[in-house]
Amino acid sequence: MPKRGVVRNLARPKELRTSLAASGVVGTWEWDLLNRCVYYDEEAAALHTSDPDLAGQPVKAPVSIANVHPEDRKWMARDMAKAVQSGSLFLVEYRIVNPDQSIRWILCRGRIYRAEGGQAVRCRGIMIDITESRETGETGEGYVAQPLPHDESLIVQAADRCLEARAALEQYGSSHLLRKADELLLAVGQELAREMNEEQVSHLH
Repeated sequence: MPKRGVVRNLARPKELRTSLAASGVVGTWEWDLLNRCVYYDEEAAALHTSDPDLAGQPVKAPVSIANVHPEDRKWMARDMAKAVQSGSLFLVEYRIVNPDQSIRWILCRGRIYRAEGGQAVRCRGIMIDITESRETGETGEGYVAQPLPHDESLIVQAADRCLEARAALEQYGSSHLLRKADELLLAVGQELAREMNEEQVSHLH
């Protein structure tokens, strides 16, 4: 089975975190399917659990989805389980309830990785805040979708490679290279967020 490439060094410099948030990228994550836990970066941990100190630690339900809107939890768990069994990519749109009770819409995009025998062993992905585009049109409902691999844009493929590279570099142990990987993730994430927000707006109108 391939080694799990969870990023342990998940505390990014403040200026990089600010730039990522401004781009719409609000977190990265890895789901360990064998051990049924999620590893969040600092921003994703704060978003989903209100505790950024959980970054890099194995987090299990219900803590891992503590801030997911109560009405979204059941269908998310059901539909994501189906996606993991049958596909390689998935998109999820769902609501987060902030500590002040305001609502944020999140687009979560993930790729499923399988062992040689075909068993799904982990997922890795990125979260993008699409609240603004949701608020400019009809709110609609959340969903889980499975795009076909040939439907992927080049920037989506680049985002996947950035996440894979960062996981490998964390295992390698170079903080300098990790910083460079984060800077590349910022640039790619900005373009990915722009593309996905444009798609979201077009779907709502």
